[in-house]
Amino acid sequence: MKIHKKNRLSILLTYFIWSWSALLTSATWWLFTVPSIEEFRKERADVDAKQYCDSLRLMTPSQSEFCLRHPTLMQKVSEGLQNGVRECQYQFRNSRWNCSIYPAAPKYHAFKPIIRSSNREAAYIHSIFAASVSYEVTRACSSGDVPEECGCAKIGKRTDSNHWGGCSDNIRFGDSISKEFFTESKPNSAKARLTLHNGEAGRRTIRANNRVVCKCHGLSGACTQNVCWRAMPRLRNVSRILKEKFDGAVAVKPRVKPGKKLRPAQKDHVNPTANDLVYIRKKRETDYCEKNLRLGSYGTRGRLCNETSQGTDGCGIMCCDRGFERQRIVKQTKCNCTFEWCCKVKCQECREELLQTFCV
Repeated sequence: MKIHKKNRLSILLTYFIWSWSALLTSATWWLFTVPSIEEFRKERADVDAKQYCDSLRLMTPSQSEFCLRHPTLMQKVSEGLQNGVRECQYQFRNSRWNCSIYPAAPKYHAFKPIIRSSNREAAYIHSIFAASVSYEVTRACSSGDVPEECGCAKIGKRTDSNHWGGCSDNIRFGDSISKEFFTESKPNSAKARLTLHNGEAGRRTIRANNRVVCKCHGLSGACTQNVCWRAMPRLRNVSRILKEKFDGAVAVKPRVKPGKKLRPAQKDHVNPTANDLVYIRKKRETDYCEKNLRLGSYGTRGRLCNETSQGTDGCGIMCCDRGFERQRIVKQTKCNCTFEWCCKVKCQECREELLQTFCV
């Protein structure tokens, strides 16, 4: 059968679009809801780990191997990564780069160029991802969601009047799973060294802010015994601390010899510690003012800004000195709420007019 030149071009174009879309989604399978292996077995009782992992698809070879070793943890890893994205978007909500993923169709995905780079934004992403996976897996251990993998942490007896009890968070296990999942195939490359360093900085932030929680026990309110356990900090607190580390991230030399420590790009700067975020400074940094999907930038046109602020959310910085426009927005809210016996809360619908400013 003879294929016309026009049809052949159409077929090639279709194949190119399909291939490019597959490439973009290959590293973002975790953006979608990953069902647990137990949910798979409800439909087919004979499903094994390999069949389950093969059904997930869109994973790298190392991720597939991880899935075979820990099939019951895949859903928790996915939830951890999605939580990491949400935390990233919250911490950068008032910045030009706001950790956007899909403001439009998937083909306009611009998150992957950031992950692949070695800039400051990538440093934050790798740190919050590593921390979020460790956090979610640890929380699953404490809640008993994955008893075949882990449980509460084992802690020795205290020597003072307090006693260890309850369920201490098994952060050591969560960290080990996070490390295993983010293991690089080429750990000696400069980019891999940065990824591993920033990932560990994220996990260390959880460990450094681990706290002891105690509760009194006794009859009639008497505190005859104080039972304590170790608990993780809130993930929102972890993402906030990492945002502070992002603001003070250390630029390092782009060439790193295997086995050698990371060195600052400027000689008068001190060496980065294990708690610092590190990145490689480019000659021309992306300012995220204009849309450039190849660089992972959506631009700031149409973004909400604060007319009176001098910070990153201010219209001067957010709009890159292009100017802004004011719009009157009518918002429907519930007001004048009253409690009716029994048991209703009745509210009126009120219209609230707001004046908001947007970048042009």
